Order: sequence, then structure tokens, then C-alpha cells
Amino acid sequence: MERSADEWESFFQARHVPAARVRTMGEALGDPRLEARGIRHHHAGTTDVEGAFTVPVAAFGSAEGGPRVDTPPPGLGEHTAEILAELGYDKAAQEQLRADKVV
Repeated sequence: MERSADEWESFFQARHVPAARVRTMGEALGDPRLEARGIRHHHAGTTDVEGAFTVPVAAFGSAEGGPRVDTPPPGLGEHTAEILAELGYDKAAQEQLRADKVV
């Protein structure tokens, strides 16, 4: 209770204890070590987000290169019709769901 999270982090790391404070997404993505490790992907923008933004990619790789992000995230509801169709809802049922404000 007498030390800040930053102080505890420094204390433990100085003693080679693997510990870190919990960071916000903005703080985590702003860490220059993530850029060096290639685990951030930058997008110029997307339907629901104005301007550039960054998303994390998995923090590991594999012989095939590991996970990657090639496209920005979909807009809110962008795939709703496709998903409802896969679940067996025809166009009339989808329209009714929209009218009832279910989707």
C-alpha cells in the first residue's frame, strides 16, 4: 500500500522476478518492445473507427510464421446477415429480427 505499481515493478525486476504491473491497452500497445518484436499491426482505419489504430497480434511465432492480421476488424453488424443465414434464418426472418430490434 506504500508503493506505486511502477515502484513494485522496478523492485521485482531489479531482483530478477518476472513481474509487471497491469497496463491499459494503450500503454501496452505503446511499449516500443512490442514494435521491435513485430506483434502489433497498424491499420489506416476502418468503417467504425476514424483514423489509424493499432491492434495486438499473438506474442508468439511458429515455423510457418505464426498468427497475423491482414485486414481491419469488421464493422459492427457487418456479418450479421451471413451469420443469421448460416443459422437458418431466411430473409423474412432476418427482417423481422431487425424490426424487433433483436439485431
